Amino acid sequence: MSEQVSWEPMVEVGRVNILLAELVKWFHALIPFYTLVGWAVPWEESWWVVLFLVPTMKIHWMTNDGICFLSTLEYRLRGLEFAGTSEQPGFIYRMAQFVFGKATPSTQVVESISEAGMYICCALAAYRLFLA
Repeated sequence: MSEQVSWEPMVEVGRVNILLAELVKWFHALIPFYTLVGWAVPWEESWWVVLFLVPTMKIHWMTNDGICFLSTLEYRLRGLEFAGTSEQPGFIYRMAQFVFGKATPSTQVVESISEAGMYICCALAAYRLFLA
């Protein structure tokens, strides 16, 4: 599915839209990064953020057909036809493609691994808050 989408804009996209799309993409990248490392920093506030961020993300995906609104916003700013549809590639999968190239596992494998990692990081934050 994600491997077959067209990355050609359906309309002419201005430089402001491209800049905004890049800003959304980098802000979006901070969220999984923060989820990954937030439990490990020495500040209790960070652990609380991870503890609430993870379920919030999962609820958002469940109530939005598995589509993140930040991905949709980025794709719309880029003028991509598949924005907001089930054909929309997931952000984590796109990051995996960037890192692994042709050796990227399937979308399902990437999603399963990232979701497991997300829950492990949430559990580590909870451990640091309540048991450590």
